[in-house]
Amino acid sequence: MQYEWVEGSQFSSKQYDPNVVASYLVEHHIDTAEKFVTDAEKRSSPLHSFIDWNDTTAAQEYRFVQARKVIRSLRVIYTKPNGKNYSVKAFTHLPSQHAYMHVVRLKSSSVLRDEAIKEALLDVQAFVRRFEQYKELVRIGHHAQVQITKLLKKKKKVA
Repeated sequence: MQYEWVEGSQFSSKQYDPNVVASYLVEHHIDTAEKFVTDAEKRSSPLHSFIDWNDTTAAQEYRFVQARKVIRSLRVIYTKPNGKNYSVKAFTHLPSQHAYMHVVRLKSSSVLRDEAIKEALLDVQAFVRRFEQYKELVRIGHHAQVQITKLLKKKKKVA
């Protein structure tokens, strides 16, 4: 079996051979983050260099992970005219802005809204790649891609 890194991955340099890493994970039954870190603690492990062993920088990076998790977990509750509540994500990450944008800000800016829609299209494309072995999911993903693309084209005609 041949392996490759996900496109755009920080590991996609020639420094890390995906075949060595994936084969090692399979052969050693490393199927959780905990097992990965435990094995990587050994300097002789091919996984060792993937972990930041400097406790100061690793702790800071983990704080960023925790902060992102909190931001991604927030939802805004709206009430429909019929009195029923529904919720949406409070913040959406826009890589071009290097930030999470609040839903109100996205709604008030056509530029940011378009960027969010383009990110949604990228997410659907990633979904299709992730589940390409399941034809029924791929069909759903392709349908979503068509609809999002139509939405983007419609926005361009209006502008």
